[in-house]
Amino acid sequence: MQRQWTQVGEAYSGTEELKSRFEAVVQAVEWQDLPCTLGMTPGKAVRAAILEFQIPNVQRVGCSLEMAPLGVLAVEGIYSDGVVRIYFVDQGDVLVPVMSDQFALDYLESLGKEEE
Repeated sequence: MQRQWTQVGEAYSGTEELKSRFEAVVQAVEWQDLPCTLGMTPGKAVRAAILEFQIPNVQRVGCSLEMAPLGVLAVEGIYSDGVVRIYFVDQGDVLVPVMSDQFALDYLESLGKEEE
């Protein structure tokens, strides 16, 4: 896995302490296969993120309320060379991309085993 942090998300990851906290929140993300049962507001936010960031072949989306009142949304897309998970902070009026994780394509094979 390769992790990348965004500059625009530095308010949530600008120090090692903030990164550690955000990584803990990411561990609490509850993933759902598509079609999913997210509420309307997070569902529309995820849809907007998929369109704006042009995330292909979305298989799963996730949500965490560990940073309430802010939400954390996640989108998993499959690219030709691997799987990418992008994590956003939902500030209510804007989604802020904070980090992404990239996995090799064989990650998909281990995914089912990991969740059993």
